[in-house]
Amino acid sequence: MLTLRNEHFQPDLSSNLAEALFKESVNCIELAISSYCNRRCRYCPNYLVDRYSTEHLMSDSLFDNILKQLCKINYSRNFTIHRYNEPLANKYNALLRISQIRELLPQAKILVYTNGDYLDKFLVTMLADFGVDTIHATLHLKNQFSLFDEYKEMLAQRVSALNICFDLVENPDDHSCRAVASYSGMKIDYQIVDFWAKKNNGAMRAYDRGGAIGNKGFFRMEPCLMPFVQLQIDYDGTLLPCCNIHPQLEKHKQYVLGKLTDTSNIFVEWTSMEYVRWRQHLITFDLKKSPCTHCDMNT
Repeated sequence: MLTLRNEHFQPDLSSNLAEALFKESVNCIELAISSYCNRRCRYCPNYLVDRYSTEHLMSDSLFDNILKQLCKINYSRNFTIHRYNEPLANKYNALLRISQIRELLPQAKILVYTNGDYLDKFLVTMLADFGVDTIHATLHLKNQFSLFDEYKEMLAQRVSALNICFDLVENPDDHSCRAVASYSGMKIDYQIVDFWAKKNNGAMRAYDRGGAIGNKGFFRMEPCLMPFVQLQIDYDGTLLPCCNIHPQLEKHKQYVLGKLTDTSNIFVEWTSMEYVRWRQHLITFDLKKSPCTHCDMNT
């Protein structure tokens, strides 16, 4: 549970105060270890930019600097390998980074988000051995589906190839189906969601991604805690306010909060004036400004 403090709204705190506030507040590090994604889904901003033709990896020096500072505060909450890339496309890089996280942050909860295209039994075994706590896999559809039974069968085929006993959880009303399992203490949550389906209010199930994927007709009034409880880092060190902002989108470049280097103090960066402005805006019950105006994500 987040406790709001005056320091959340005070920019450029001293290193010690910034470190203490970060340790108390942040419950999720979301980090992209690479830029590459092998898919271009229409409900994702990657459809509008090129993250397909070239792979850029986060540099060793930048990654090491981030980990060493998190080690200093004994970070023990969620460390998510995610952010508009497919981390398992480069299996060696993924396993290397996961092993480094586990070594320096032994109490952290490591979560890997993947489209499942590269996931096989061997890789599942390796991820468990290297200390991953949870795999979140989503089977992404190339085209619009309307028949629940069709994509349920696709999910069953995917999980059967892993040769692990899964429990299937169906939710036809929500246009979703998931298979859950535990393997060597690691949780696997493999789902398929019909993002093309409509909610009760007629809006598409996919998030609007900061206005990049259409206007859902929803107007956000309630607060959002993302910039209070998360640190979002792209592969090149770019800092973002939340997972819906894509730094390569022209319309989102103005929302970048900074850029880490291999010598940056991540705690001080997290208390910069840019972060404070976002917190001041998002903590109110007023209509949110762009890019948050139509966001219906629960936070």
